[in-house]
Amino acid sequence: MKEKVIATVLAIFMIVDAVLSVNAALHAPFPAAVPLGSPAAYLNVYLHVPIAWATYMLFIIGFILAIAYLATGNKKFDKYSELFIYTALVYAFLTLITGSMWAMESWGSAWNWDPRETAVLLLFIAYLVYVAIRYSIRDPERRATVSAVFAIAAFATVPISFLAPYLIHGSLHPTMSNTESFLSHPSTKTYFFSKVFTTVVTAILIPIAIGMRADKKIVTAGALGMFIILIIGALMVMPWGATGRVEAAYFTKGSLKFQFYTANNKIMTHTGGLIITVNGKNITLTTSKGLPKPNFIPVPNFARGTNKTGIVVECCGSKYWPTILGHIVKVSNGKVTVLKPFTVAWTLLTYGIFVPLFVVLMVRRRE
Repeated sequence: MKEKVIATVLAIFMIVDAVLSVNAALHAPFPAAVPLGSPAAYLNVYLHVPIAWATYMLFIIGFILAIAYLATGNKKFDKYSELFIYTALVYAFLTLITGSMWAMESWGSAWNWDPRETAVLLLFIAYLVYVAIRYSIRDPERRATVSAVFAIAAFATVPISFLAPYLIHGSLHPTMSNTESFLSHPSTKTYFFSKVFTTVVTAILIPIAIGMRADKKIVTAGALGMFIILIIGALMVMPWGATGRVEAAYFTKGSLKFQFYTANNKIMTHTGGLIITVNGKNITLTTSKGLPKPNFIPVPNFARGTNKTGIVVECCGSKYWPTILGHIVKVSNGKVTVLKPFTVAWTLLTYGIFVPLFVVLMVRRRE
């Protein structure tokens, strides 16, 4: 009975988490302006960041269980410590590869030896050694003891990786302090914290379900549902047919009327044309259809822009880059469609492949 209950709960959370992931990728707000790349890349705040938080939570629980095993000698603590750490490694791997794709879009390079990047890589390597230890020692009791000791020692990399951007000056990685105005905005809270909750709970339920030998049919159904939803979501947000990235935008005189949404949801009207520069080529738009609507939020002190283009978002006494700048767009017949950058689809894709695959393989292995 317990096996079916935990399997059902896990399956529900996997599907709900997948639905919330796709919903965030399609509809969640993003910063009005960012230092580099597409502002829409920061939709990864709702995708990559919860995965990273789940990684930390799994390692913390694995650490506590390792201490509990050494203190009591109870083999259940060793078993679940192992399962939590194995699951954490999968999430750490996802954190690295989704973060790298986001970095490519927003920092210009997939790997920059940023303090947080480097620290998470070291964390990942340290716990790979944990796996090697478990597979290299045959005696069960000695394996459990040595593994627990190493898990406790390796845990030092967890707080180091979290604190790295705060401790080392010049980190590219956003921190809670410089994204606070974005994450604290009323329109982001529901998306962000609901995603963090479902992602973290799903991650915690996975090793519990594996350890309890949860009903494999129910778990497999949940994993399949998660896979299908996230793959479809990735295909939906993929930047198909992209013309390129907007490098500049300016008004011209004329009779056409263009309407733009400011960050506080007001409409600004301009009579004339709009020319955007995409991949070095000037394109004259004949309609404002497809231009960003107010699903963006000004972020003071995060990415301040200039007033060179004439299309300016204003907030809090500061001016920001227009939201059209930096976006990846598709232009056809004088109409522009703002697309999501590839990094958003990549996160959905990798999350939708690796987590369900890991769950199915581990559940079947523990039969």
